[in-house]
Amino acid sequence: MSAFETEARVIEITKLARNAAQVASLRAHLEEVTHGEDLFGSPRGQQFLRHVIEKAIQGDFDSLKERVIGIELFHRSPAYDKAEDAIVRVTASDVRKRLTKHYARHRGESEFRIDIPPGSYIPEITWTPQAVPVPDTGPPAPPKSSSAGSPVSLPSPEARGQAPTTTKLIVLTILFGLPLLALSFWAGYGAHKSQPSQPNLGMLPWSAILNTGHTLQIVASDPDFATEQDITGHATSLADYANEKYIPDQSTLSPEIRSFYLKYLGGLKAAYVDLPITADIVSITRLTAKKFRIRTTRSMRLRDFQTDDDFILLGSPLSNPWVQMFSNELDFRFIFTNESSLQSIENVHPRTNELKVYNPQGPGFGPNPATGIAYGVVAFLQNPRQSGNVLILAGTGAEATEAAARLVTDVSNLPIALKNCDDASNRPLMNFELLIKVDIMAGSPTNTNVVACHRLPSQ
Repeated sequence: MSAFETEARVIEITKLARNAAQVASLRAHLEEVTHGEDLFGSPRGQQFLRHVIEKAIQGDFDSLKERVIGIELFHRSPAYDKAEDAIVRVTASDVRKRLTKHYARHRGESEFRIDIPPGSYIPEITWTPQAVPVPDTGPPAPPKSSSAGSPVSLPSPEARGQAPTTTKLIVLTILFGLPLLALSFWAGYGAHKSQPSQPNLGMLPWSAILNTGHTLQIVASDPDFATEQDITGHATSLADYANEKYIPDQSTLSPEIRSFYLKYLGGLKAAYVDLPITADIVSITRLTAKKFRIRTTRSMRLRDFQTDDDFILLGSPLSNPWVQMFSNELDFRFIFTNESSLQSIENVHPRTNELKVYNPQGPGFGPNPATGIAYGVVAFLQNPRQSGNVLILAGTGAEATEAAARLVTDVSNLPIALKNCDDASNRPLMNFELLIKVDIMAGSPTNTNVVACHRLPSQ
């Protein structure tokens, strides 16, 4: 199984995970499979299949590696010898054979098929929707407009068109170091794909970002940063991160933890949840002549921000510490306490009917669907030290970051959300910050509401 095929599979699963109805159907199918006669007699196989499917739905593809599965699912030591203890490989092989028998026995009975391709622990989920008659109900009624100053309910993810799969493959190849393949896809896409209709990009933040001559740097979050802090119990400052001191004193680590850290953490990685976000942003930039670069958080240096480039930062300070550079300019700031193990958002300048702190309700654990409430931030401001612009898309969890990105890339509905920034002065909107509340169902963002919009001081 090639790396490119694996990443293409990641895209399809990420797309499926955006649809709460599909996720619910997949989970129901998973229960049918695990309770079927081919897997019912293998509790370990049931446990393995549920584990890899849940991790995939949640976008936690970094955990679908042999050693990590051995540690998390089978409770092996971080330094266990995979050559001598092949429990993950043996279980995956057994599950693969049992799935083959199941689908041979129940051919065509489900719209889903689950496979575990050899050489990878990221499942292959094939969805073949069953054809159903669609009644002719006439044109849909136009949406009702929301009044300014009240929470704005945004369209569900299923109501929006997604970036073309080809564009997502281009972004994947750029992020994972395949520039020639990326250029080939880009050239072929530009030559054979008709240009999409021009959306209205005359509102912030796109009117400011796309109309400058500066390069746009899209900075994906660091999936290992939070893990490093968790396993070491050490909170890394921005100064240490900028100086590449991710763990100031490795001698304080146990031999097992140190071995795990050196082997599996600290690379120039991008979080999988950021891939579809980046693809949507690239789709917008392609409508103009805007130059862009896709960067990983760990590849950035302080000097990179001392330019007039425009920046889009993905993730909260827990996964993208560069966001801390602009915290003093924001009204909604991320705070974290070890007691709760959850990030919250502090409102440093609360307005009427606004809370001082917005606390998420964390998802549950185990095989049950993850449900809860998260909060996200869309912040747009001028770089206080340069002439470029900064757009921050961050959440108290990955689902809220994804919802913030959906909002800002939904150029048809973004103006509705920005109406909450209107005030009696009729001043033109410059810098702003949106706070959104995100309902999470089955590990995916569903309903999104804008609960506050603050005008930020102009530089």
